[in-house]
Amino acid sequence: MKAYFKTLIFVLTLWVPTAGFGNDDIAFWQLVASSHLIAEGKITVPVDLIRSAGETGDHVYLPVAVAVHNIYKGSLANNDLTFRYYTATEQYSGFTREQLVALHEREAILFLQSSGKNYYLAAYSPQTVQAASEDLTSKVRLELELQEQLIRDSDLYFATHDLALESQVALLVKMMVDRDTQPGEAQAIYNTLIGLGVEAMPAIIKHMDDARRLAIRKITLEPMAGGEGLIHYGPDVVTDVMSIVLTRITGQDLTQIYNGGTTRQRQAAVRIWKVYERRRNKAL
Repeated sequence: MKAYFKTLIFVLTLWVPTAGFGNDDIAFWQLVASSHLIAEGKITVPVDLIRSAGETGDHVYLPVAVAVHNIYKGSLANNDLTFRYYTATEQYSGFTREQLVALHEREAILFLQSSGKNYYLAAYSPQTVQAASEDLTSKVRLELELQEQLIRDSDLYFATHDLALESQVALLVKMMVDRDTQPGEAQAIYNTLIGLGVEAMPAIIKHMDDARRLAIRKITLEPMAGGEGLIHYGPDVVTDVMSIVLTRITGQDLTQIYNGGTTRQRQAAVRIWKVYERRRNKAL
């Protein structure tokens, strides 16, 4: 059986092309899909501390309080929310200190992700905190409705269609969770899955919601275009590996569970890739 697996890997690597697509600044749909919590409320900003960090260069995470009165996505135990803002976020093209200060004691809509008990801005993007408006509220609601429909469409499509390369994907998943799989074999499995390319994307997403632990929780890849040095990942379950694979074959960096994550983060990753695949399929 092992010899058969090795032969399959070799053959697939030879004939299946790879492909990728460019990734521009975060799109609004992506911001909505990647947010665990989208809430509206009045922000209380620690103005002096934020300005001090900018002047001294001593950057830290600061708590920013929000009196929430509307939740569009996710849930909270109560209406008092605090998120942690890193004062050097603008160095990464994120929401700037002055943008945050300008919203002190004002109504805003926030796009947040959770990590443990803490909330953080969902992306390095100026869009993560925006002044509240009826137009923005409508835009958020419409996008959320569209994404729920796309996820339903995705589930139905996967259940009613024969997906390209699904048998190969299923076999590779079986191999990556097999406890007899050795490190060298695991790396070949992951490389082969990437080698299946964009044609296999629907099948990969269909098999992504899989919490089984990997036999070998390590993957080493060449850098993406423009990068240098090998990249080492430590995925824990099948979902994590699929996130890495999908990023590689599409060129879209949509999720951050390459080294494992919470159940909530993995569920969000599966959903965002379903939305991406359906948007791409429908040319939205």
